[in-house]
Amino acid sequence: MQKIEKRDWLIALGLLLAGFLYGFSGIFSLDFIRDTEADRTLISIEMYERGTYSVPYLLGQEFLTKPPGYYWSQAATFALTGSYDVWSARLSTVFSLALLLFAHFLFLRRLGWSKGSSLLSTGILASFAAIFRIYVLAEIDGLFTTLTALAMYLGCLSVLEEKKLLPALASWFFSALAFLVKGPPVLLFHAGAVLLFALLAIRGTKKRWPLFKSLFVSQGAGVLLFVIIVGLWSCQVINELGADKVWDHLNYQVIKRVTGASKAHAGRNRGPLFYVKATLAGTIPWTPLLFVFFFPLFSSVGRRRLKEDARIVCDWDYYNRCPYHLAILFAICAAIPSYIGLVATAGKASR
Repeated sequence: MQKIEKRDWLIALGLLLAGFLYGFSGIFSLDFIRDTEADRTLISIEMYERGTYSVPYLLGQEFLTKPPGYYWSQAATFALTGSYDVWSARLSTVFSLALLLFAHFLFLRRLGWSKGSSLLSTGILASFAAIFRIYVLAEIDGLFTTLTALAMYLGCLSVLEEKKLLPALASWFFSALAFLVKGPPVLLFHAGAVLLFALLAIRGTKKRWPLFKSLFVSQGAGVLLFVIIVGLWSCQVINELGADKVWDHLNYQVIKRVTGASKAHAGRNRGPLFYVKATLAGTIPWTPLLFVFFFPLFSSVGRRRLKEDARIVCDWDYYNRCPYHLAILFAICAAIPSYIGLVATAGKASR
């Protein structure tokens, strides 16, 4: 692991400001683009004016299609700006974009990437079609993507750092916040990233049992923190609405919505191919680079090296020796942003 230098922090702060200005410039359209933008904003206004933050309400009726996390962020910007205008409703997603670029750069620097490669990867992330699409709207998906990315970054560091407990707790804390924004999808993305890095770490060491024990304890503590945070909110909702009403909302808005079992949600049960296509569209204009990265792994040398040491996927020297190493460099720099693109596009599609 590489120590983050003072200059890295300055660059990250520059990216924070650039991300804010980038998003801020796109939130001044005359009206809401979607009816869901208006719905989210009305819910947040009602929450802010009621002063009750555990259950979202729309026109006096509880509205549990999503947890209240995004509405908290909008209520905070209303309090900050003193305005209910369209730009104010979209401001929280702008802060989310700035935080995403800030965290992405620092994560890669901590992994040992060079400043140039980290900046390149951050630039690729910022220029994805999906990122531009979701971070200029008063929608849940921008905040969800940022919180999920933070959970993923810290989750990966919790595997690779020598002291694993603190980053593990932080990763599950952000995972809980993402859950309170959009529900269970964060668990799939967070767990997938942590599992990948854990397998690479275990495959690359001879001291597998001590590493496994350390991961089990740190991740177990993180899961416990997640359960406590989500459990406290769930208990508050049940206390306010009653268990029967909460179950009715859960059954209709989550279970039947996902399975397409109700007439209202017929046709919403989408297969894996839908999300693959959504990711490919969301990663425009960098989509071709997603395929270049895997070419060397399918060569005879790549397969042999992958079998010997799974860390080949992070081996810069190997890719630099490839005849098309510049394309590989771009592809590697697009690999992690593409995972964030999957979070963004799949989250968007799972409305």
